[in-house]
Amino acid sequence: MKKLALLILALIVCSMLFSQNVQGFKYQAIIRDAAGNVNANASVNMEISILEGTAEGTLAFSETHSVVSNSFGLVNLTIGSQNPSDFNMIDWANGPYFIKIVVDGIEFGTSQLLSVPYALHAQTAENISGGINETDPVFSASSASGITQTQIENWTNKLSEFAETDPSFSASVAAGITQTQIESWTNKLDEYLETDPEFAASLAKGITVTDTAYWNSKLDDFVESDPTFMAHPSAGITADDITKWKALWVWYTTNERGYLTTETDPVFNASVAAGITQSQIEEWTNKLDSFLETDPVFNASIAKGITAADTTNWNKTNYSKLTNAPDLANTTNSKVIKLNTNDQTSSIEIQKSNGSNVFKVNGAGQMMGDGSGLKNVKSLINYVGGNQRFQVQSNYASYDNVRSVVLTVPANGVCFVMASGFIRWESTGWDLYLGGLLMDKDPNSSWAAENEWYSYLNLITDYNCTDSSDQYTSFAQHRCFPVTEGAHTFTLWVNKYNSSSITELQDVNLTVIYIPTGGSGLAPQALMVTKEMLAQKSETVRKRIERSIDGSSEPPDQKLSGEDFETQRSILEDLQKKYGMLEDKLNQLLLEENK
Repeated sequence: MKKLALLILALIVCSMLFSQNVQGFKYQAIIRDAAGNVNANASVNMEISILEGTAEGTLAFSETHSVVSNSFGLVNLTIGSQNPSDFNMIDWANGPYFIKIVVDGIEFGTSQLLSVPYALHAQTAENISGGINETDPVFSASSASGITQTQIENWTNKLSEFAETDPSFSASVAAGITQTQIESWTNKLDEYLETDPEFAASLAKGITVTDTAYWNSKLDDFVESDPTFMAHPSAGITADDITKWKALWVWYTTNERGYLTTETDPVFNASVAAGITQSQIEEWTNKLDSFLETDPVFNASIAKGITAADTTNWNKTNYSKLTNAPDLANTTNSKVIKLNTNDQTSSIEIQKSNGSNVFKVNGAGQMMGDGSGLKNVKSLINYVGGNQRFQVQSNYASYDNVRSVVLTVPANGVCFVMASGFIRWESTGWDLYLGGLLMDKDPNSSWAAENEWYSYLNLITDYNCTDSSDQYTSFAQHRCFPVTEGAHTFTLWVNKYNSSSITELQDVNLTVIYIPTGGSGLAPQALMVTKEMLAQKSETVRKRIERSIDGSSEPPDQKLSGEDFETQRSILEDLQKKYGMLEDKLNQLLLEENK
């Protein structure tokens, strides 16, 4: 989840507050987001702490304010109003004191309190008993030292109200200033930058002071007096001249001028000459009067000696007597080339210009060559591996990409993918490695990909390993993917169970082998292992239980080959029960570890 970062732009400590036993001081701040934009009309929680002695000193006071910024992002609060009892207990004589600000859980630093809060310390003078002998030379030299008791009484008895009759003040603009305006001015922003999005997106944003000056200096009216035009003959053309010119043009383009404008000769239209174009006339004019072919390439070739008799004889030749001759009498579009024998002693082949075999087949039906002519039966391989140290960072619903291999396949087939390496357990306690192979999918962005990852999951745990930084567990897992023609990406995605554990994968090798399935002859069949061949090797075909923890579970007693549908379903249900037992055991181990 992304969090909104707030920034305190300015801190203003202002006048002290006294209300019976409640004391405090004002605090103002402007709230901005991480980009520096004002966060207007936003609700924020501000935690205020006062520390004694140093910036990391003893906590003397703390309280939390829930406030809402105004349209300028400004917040106002009184420090001490939420926790007055603790605030009144602060002994300001034990300073210095520091104030720490935390907004919505984000700390914005600590700074020293200077003169304003220490005005509270001055109230301790009210509790002093007995007389005080003033020996302050500065006070003795000031005008205040001459104030008498009578003057104090006169001041005490002064008029509480007084009407100002100053004619100069009454006539000035200041006479209309209200208390509300004074408070608004006091709370004004010392600095503010206008960031109006409407203005920024408008054409007016580009108008400069120079543009405005040009606009103000533009002519309201202007009469063209081009000396070049006035000196030209066209300056004398009148509207009457233009009218007469148009009438002349109408006369010229119609039959009114006294002759035909189009050819309607029926004899010419019916003749061959009617189709002759201007281009053909030019080509006929530029034609050669005589020309003799003297092609030097043809004269130097073998074809020069071929006669009409040779062509006739060639068309009549019967090729059926030739060795390995094609069956030209075949009535279908395809042609059959018959070999002399049914073994390797006869063959037909297609070669490249360099002499290498592109395609070769013998009488035994065996295909040979470099494979470039056998698009649907050529195997491919790609891999990545070597020295690697990969710290697993993700856990639960997020996944790390450890290794990826891209393989471009020429046709439909199956890709066998193998991942191997070892795990280094570096943390104490237990942990769980989870890894799965996917093709062209990312479990971080797709529910379907995540479900598929869980379906082919490999789990390894260090539960029984002694806590040490030198514990290792090797692993190997594989999977087969049906593929279509094109490029495919195969990836090992992993995560871990405990986010705080340190789990490292080392020297992971990822191999992808493409096996074509498009052929139907003896060569593709030889790649397959049949049920009968497996039965000859072992009476019981052992199968690893899918999604077991380490593959060490006992195989089922039944065979998975040759049974009918109901028997196979029974076997699958039995496997599911065993998997459920393993899953319950794992959950039990997790609960015991968390106790």
